[in-house]
Amino acid sequence: MLKSIKLLSLFLLLILSSCSKEDSAMESESLTDAQEEFIALLKTNYPTQIVNFNTDTALIGGPFVENQKLTLTFSSSGMLFIDTDPDKNDGDEIELPSFDIDGKEYVWKDTSSDLSYRLSLKTDNTINEVNVFKTSNNNFYASLKEVVKIDEIDIKTGLIGGSILDGELNLSKTVSTFVGKKGVVGYSDGIGEEASFTNPLGITTDGDNLYVVEQAKSTTQLNFNIRKINIETKEVTTLVTIGGVLPSTTGITNDGTYIYIASNKSVTKIKILDGTVTTLATFDEFVKGVTFYNKKLYVTKEETSTIYEMDASTGTFTKHTVIGISTRLNGITTDGNFLYVASSASDSVYKIDMTTYSAVTLGTAGLNVEAVATDGVYVYTASPSYGTLKKINIATGATTLLFNTVGYVDGPFVEGNFSQQGSFGNPTGITSDGENLYISEGMSPIPGGNKNNAIRKIE
Repeated sequence: MLKSIKLLSLFLLLILSSCSKEDSAMESESLTDAQEEFIALLKTNYPTQIVNFNTDTALIGGPFVENQKLTLTFSSSGMLFIDTDPDKNDGDEIELPSFDIDGKEYVWKDTSSDLSYRLSLKTDNTINEVNVFKTSNNNFYASLKEVVKIDEIDIKTGLIGGSILDGELNLSKTVSTFVGKKGVVGYSDGIGEEASFTNPLGITTDGDNLYVVEQAKSTTQLNFNIRKINIETKEVTTLVTIGGVLPSTTGITNDGTYIYIASNKSVTKIKILDGTVTTLATFDEFVKGVTFYNKKLYVTKEETSTIYEMDASTGTFTKHTVIGISTRLNGITTDGNFLYVASSASDSVYKIDMTTYSAVTLGTAGLNVEAVATDGVYVYTASPSYGTLKKINIATGATTLLFNTVGYVDGPFVEGNFSQQGSFGNPTGITSDGENLYISEGMSPIPGGNKNNAIRKIE
């Protein structure tokens, strides 16, 4: 009897194994090579094939609301399971059996709800976003962004404070013109030298593109453009023109989905995807600098020792008085641990605790310092009108001079030989893509000063 049971068990096991292999073969045959390659990429970057999302943007009346949590599970067969309320843990999911490839997007369709879910990838093959449309008329409903827990962020690859933190930059201290051309004023889009700028001011990056705020064509100087520069191709395009605001010198940052501008007496949010403009908050004094971290903006104003901590979605803010200093603050950046703020009034950079708002002097940065960026190891500073760029070691406060000659010369920094070294005229903004520094060169406010109007690169 026992022998018969063992034989029956073995027979059933063989049948199940055969069925499993047939199912696997059927799954494999149902996917194209391109689809299998996509599934393989997902498995590499998301071993559990389960990804948490938040709705970053949601239209009123659509299927989702803003900041709604969702969990997407990607099956090896190409199926997509969408849990629209993962906190309930009730197993109630939308099941979409297959997907198509449309250009660079991967599309699942929910025919019962007339919805399409379009997934795009970043250059590192991680998920960029999932956009939700009404299938029948292609109306946009919502944008889903992957949720990354702050304690899981790899600081070496993170977009933090409007720059890419990838460890200490290995700079040769050689400057070159990246896009634009010395002394050429204009608004032309194009590639490399074909593009022209008018008083480019602040600059930020998401790692793939640079975003520059510049003065727009206006007799009152109350308009500005946001220019988008593809780092790989050097193609320059105009993302949007905004009226009624006077650009500040350093007030721009981004979170990969939105650009944030601190300008005149307001903080403005611009969606990178389509240029949609939203005013987040208005103030009674001029704002100067802005940086982003963990769904919050940190804003400086023309007000002594004050930083505003702002919800990047709603614009609600809390005013903090910085402890330990008494000076006006300008450009601001962060590495996720501390805020680093420049003061043109004291020519210094301050390191500020993000919980207590107590400050210590990190180092002396040079006359009229306004722009700052960080790689997590150093803070990099730029002083408009004086052509001075420095780096300050975050751990020790040691300061290194990078450039210190007013002018416009592409070339290396040569200590003690000012006639042969690279130089800057009016460096107004600074950011890093994790490999290089990018500096916006504006028009000097000094009569007869430099009108360089270009984006420079230190590699």
